[in-house]
Amino acid sequence: MSNSKEDAIREELTMMLLYLSHFTEGTKYSPDDVKIAWKGHDFTILDKLQEQNLIDRRSFKSKSLIITNEGEAKAKELFKKYNLDLE
Repeated sequence: MSNSKEDAIREELTMMLLYLSHFTEGTKYSPDDVKIAWKGHDFTILDKLQEQNLIDRRSFKSKSLIITNEGEAKAKELFKKYNLDLE
């Protein structure tokens, strides 16, 4: 398997894991439906997901990131692709 295919699989799996482990947290600055996940993944992959506007890492000091609307849609698409049920 080539590196680019392995990288694509890692990106897909990371996006799915981020979505599975997300939580919501409402503050006066953000609505309740903001999906937040921890950054405990390979930063190279997180950089690629951010370049695709699937996540927003907010700041480098923060330990969490935001899953964008595009990221949520992509994660749901990936679950369908792999025949996995989210419920």
